[in-house]
Amino acid sequence: MKKTLLTLACAMLLGAAANAQTTPPQPWTIVSVGSAVPTNYITEDIVTVNPATVWVLYREVSSGTTALPVRTYARTIDGGTTWTGGALNIPTDLNVSNITAIDGNTAWIAAFSTTSNKTQQGVYKTTDGGVTWTKQGTATYSQADSFPNGVYFFDANNGVTFGDPQPAGIGQRMEIYTTTNGGTNWTRNTTSAPVVNSNQEYGLAGSFFALGNTIWHGGVSDDGSGPASGQGARLYKSTDRGLTWTAADTDLPYAVSNLAFTSPSRGLLSSGFDLLETLDGGATNSTLLYSGHFRGAGLDAVPGLNNTYVSVGVIDTTSTLQSGYNGSSISYDGGQTWKDMLSRGVSINQYEVDMFSPSVGFTGSFTQGTTANPNVNLTGVTKLNTVITGSKNAVALRGVLQVFPNPSNDGRFTMNVNLPAATKRDLTVTDALGRVVKQIKLNATGAAVQNQALDLSQFKAGVYTLRLVTEQGTAVEKLVVN
Repeated sequence: MKKTLLTLACAMLLGAAANAQTTPPQPWTIVSVGSAVPTNYITEDIVTVNPATVWVLYREVSSGTTALPVRTYARTIDGGTTWTGGALNIPTDLNVSNITAIDGNTAWIAAFSTTSNKTQQGVYKTTDGGVTWTKQGTATYSQADSFPNGVYFFDANNGVTFGDPQPAGIGQRMEIYTTTNGGTNWTRNTTSAPVVNSNQEYGLAGSFFALGNTIWHGGVSDDGSGPASGQGARLYKSTDRGLTWTAADTDLPYAVSNLAFTSPSRGLLSSGFDLLETLDGGATNSTLLYSGHFRGAGLDAVPGLNNTYVSVGVIDTTSTLQSGYNGSSISYDGGQTWKDMLSRGVSINQYEVDMFSPSVGFTGSFTQGTTANPNVNLTGVTKLNTVITGSKNAVALRGVLQVFPNPSNDGRFTMNVNLPAATKRDLTVTDALGRVVKQIKLNATGAAVQNQALDLSQFKAGVYTLRLVTEQGTAVEKLVVN
């Protein structure tokens, strides 16, 4: 169930939507979606079916803090030269979780109701490029607690759709259906769908990753106002196209917002700027204290390249440290180090990413016009225009940031920053939701910083993330307040 995360993400994007987009150099080209989508919309989901065919979901940017529903799409069948799309022809009380497609004509969406009326929500299919959509009634999602979080098709016939526990409550199974005939008939999995461990456990809308016959689905642990105490978000996994499932705990306290795998065993999970790695397909995971600029608005693996990932981001308008978060980064070492893909000084907001190959990939963006022609889109997506090759050298900032005592019983820490060559040294502390709770701008000096006080005593017990941002990269440390 996508709740607070949508509101937070939308709020984070508001200020960025007004910023002028600067045409980037290699490796991304800004692509206009033309009149397919109105201006002032942001990407919610993007699917690259092949080098020519891409489907994109959009939502209008809200002027408030509540995210508006996803009810608009765009589609290209010529690699982004021309686009069709517009408002989705579905009931007006529906909001779309995600889209999955097999070609330029056939696609499916998972849609949930924004009211108490659940009769119209579920899986919808188009066979005419998005002009019309038909509800596939046997994946019912019609009960009071039903909430479709996503749908995915492995091919034209075999698919899976997954939702929240129904009925809700400890010990209940998630509502999962599979199909072998394109969705004409869906069968609910009543024997091996994941069983939830708490009343605050749900699936997260649109959070999944598929590789071969395996699909992973990200969960959320939410008590209505933030992370539920005593349990973090879980990761759900099926290796047989949704027929059987397992569930594993993660070190993410709130949600598995993004996930990607380069092999059946190696993958990354993220929430905000928090990043985990798994080496056993998700059964276990550990926190990555990465260096460089990891972006939190989208994550994907690069097919065909070992341990290579792309992350994308937008400017975080809730923070005064607004540099280094928008754009894109690439990691060649499984997320340990991240290298900016855009040149310094180039500003572009990228939201969601789907890599089809080392040479084909698209990211989402904002639909924007100009002052003279505000209703004519000059943007909408960005397209990869280079070939990503193997491992490159990346600057790692390891051992430069020391914090003690950690854990701290009273929330007071002492820091050493052993990086005398850096002139810009910004420290940011975020909570489990990724919200900035403290910022320190160190003096521009050639000397290392020793015994710098960090006081978090006014904040509640929990896990916090400390980031040191310099021209040479980023160092990250986890902080625990008992």
